[in-house]
Amino acid sequence: MKLEKKSLKFVAYLFLSVLFGNSLFLVAYEPPSSPELHDSQEKYKNVMPKNKSGMILDVTGGIGLSTAFQTSAAFSYTGALGFGYRYAITTWNVWDFVFELDFGLGGDGAREVGYPIGVLMRFDYGMPINEGVNLFFQFGAGAAWAKPVKQDGKFSPQGLLGLQFEFAATRVFRVLVGPRISFKTAPEPAGNGLTIFYVPELLVGLRFPF
Repeated sequence: MKLEKKSLKFVAYLFLSVLFGNSLFLVAYEPPSSPELHDSQEKYKNVMPKNKSGMILDVTGGIGLSTAFQTSAAFSYTGALGFGYRYAITTWNVWDFVFELDFGLGGDGAREVGYPIGVLMRFDYGMPINEGVNLFFQFGAGAAWAKPVKQDGKFSPQGLLGLQFEFAATRVFRVLVGPRISFKTAPEPAGNGLTIFYVPELLVGLRFPF
């Protein structure tokens, strides 16, 4: 009698399982939820801005040593305000065309030369070397008012060759740092010809793209 009851219960269990499915007696397994991978990627998407064409404003300053090679070197400094246009060849490689107004102090161990005002046309070619970091090759030419101590001043040629690293610090500005060699000139003491000063220097500054 007991065996028959057990058999009837087993048959009833199978019948109900087939009729209603396993969900009647079992809870369906659900894997634990996890955040989508793209959720974390969205937070960092386009954090570093790509290069694009537009106006730029540079504010730079630097220190170095000035020498004519015939005499000992002297301390030098420079400051500049640059207005320019960035032409994006691609989203990475760019040309910068910058017009600079600059000032500074140079000369050598024998005499001091002030440069109260100067103009320079600068051409920079940039390429990416890391995420948010560009490397620029710079060259430029112009003229500056050279005023040696106890001499009359005159406009004299100037130029530069340099490297510059551009760090995309924020969307508002970029940090500039790099070495360069400036070529400054000044009237010779006798008034005949020009003395060429070679000025290796380190420049730092900020760039504001528009």
